[in-house]
Amino acid sequence: MQLPIDGPDRPGDDLIDWRRQVRESMQRYPDTFAVPVELPADISMAFTSTWWDHPVLDVMTDASGVIVCRDELPACQKALGDAPVVVVRSGDVDSHPFHVLLKPPAQPGTTGELTPAQEQYWTTVAFTSAVPDWAMEAA
Repeated sequence: MQLPIDGPDRPGDDLIDWRRQVRESMQRYPDTFAVPVELPADISMAFTSTWWDHPVLDVMTDASGVIVCRDELPACQKALGDAPVVVVRSGDVDSHPFHVLLKPPAQPGTTGELTPAQEQYWTTVAFTSAVPDWAMEAA
């Protein structure tokens, strides 16, 4: 499913209030996203976006970010285009698969890295398809 250009569902539309952007996207498109129940300590921002025609949650942190894709792994791999795919975690939320994928850096053919604390966070944090409390707060 591709998210429409006219909604708050693409980067650049409202990055200052990114929590609202995530909340509105999740309310408009229920059962489309998997999001962490709590945010990582080093988050810069998170927003919903479309990568290669696939909706994802794009999370930017102090080091490498991640994208969270709610779908089968082959569809999520396509969301990275030609970038190398590094699966940080796979799981289920509301009986639907989701995958946390390492966000590729700007250099083609390379992958980013997570710190040990980031890796522990992404492999253990609970996920939900409901609007989390952090998206209800003001940025």
